[in-house]
Amino acid sequence: MCIVACRIIIISSAPFQPIGRIGIIGSVVWLIGFCFETISDLQLIRFKKETGKVQFELYKQRTNMFIPWFPKKTQKDIKI
Repeated sequence: MCIVACRIIIISSAPFQPIGRIGIIGSVVWLIGFCFETISDLQLIRFKKETGKVQFELYKQRTNMFIPWFPKKTQKDIKI
């Protein structure tokens, strides 16, 4: 924890410098990642609330969770 605190103290005591291109690109990448994580957490909460409902369970068995427009192959669909 001291290592993190020392870095923050050093950065905050440095003279002001304008944010460059790399800083802006890094901030945008961080913001996009943060949005993805937030949305995925909300989807996980919604998924956990719906688990156990009969209609949802049938839908889950019939489709792929991540790409619902591609149905899963069942044993009946696989021809040997």
